[in-house]
Amino acid sequence: MQQPRLLMGLGCIVASTLLALVLVGTWALARMELGERERELGIRMAVGCPPTQAVRIILLGSASWALGGALLGALLGWPLTRSLGAIPWHIAELPLAFAPAASLVVSGICFLAALGPALGAVTLDARRLLRAE
Repeated sequence: MQQPRLLMGLGCIVASTLLALVLVGTWALARMELGERERELGIRMAVGCPPTQAVRIILLGSASWALGGALLGALLGWPLTRSLGAIPWHIAELPLAFAPAASLVVSGICFLAALGPALGAVTLDARRLLRAE
């Protein structure tokens, strides 16, 4: 009776660690994109771009990576879960609807992780950025 609990506990630890890595990786990706596009966003804001458009630019860049990764994970994860049913650990196959649901959860976490750096685009000082070079 203890083996299923142990496997469930280990699975939760691994899943939590992977979600933390996704969170940190997405934040770093959004922060890097903001750093690379700081001058462009400064020029856009200097000519009258609303701050919401700067936030949208950063969020769309991060969302494309996040959705691509979630789609790839769902496509590769589904055959893996089907193969886990053959292992004699009494692991039931997950329903097909689980993959899109997990992808949506991971995409939501990625959105929340990218929101911080994207909101940092609102506080960019266009004058300082234009004088930098």
